[in-house]
Amino acid sequence: MCFSLTELYTARYAKGGRGELDPATGTPRFDCWGLVMATHRLFGVELPDFHHDPEQLLAIAREFRAQRERRIWVHLGSPVIPCIVALRHDARAVRAVNHFATYIGRGRFVHILNEAGVHTSTVTEAPYASRVAGYWSYDAVG
Repeated sequence: MCFSLTELYTARYAKGGRGELDPATGTPRFDCWGLVMATHRLFGVELPDFHHDPEQLLAIAREFRAQRERRIWVHLGSPVIPCIVALRHDARAVRAVNHFATYIGRGRFVHILNEAGVHTSTVTEAPYASRVAGYWSYDAVG
């Protein structure tokens, strides 16, 4: 399902959410990877899905690392629109990439958090500046 940017900003967090509509409100529901997939789709880029529980931080980190080793992802020296912003977001897995966002330009990225919903942050603001683990572009051929 393809959503407009406005619809994405009204979305709410749901564990494993991939854009399913909340029956009570009609708003889409996403976890961080679901939102990354939906945001990239606005730019015409279809991303593979992660099939892990968003609370299984080390499993997510291992899967992303495995995909990088298979060269599904191309590391970028600086961000481009759109690309993945890989973050070390949770203190339970300090060195592991476990949160994802989409870079949308001018130092900004869009992401979703359970407690904050969909919002825009910058790669230079605290706490994100110290948590950015890199920028990645999808290589469908990889």
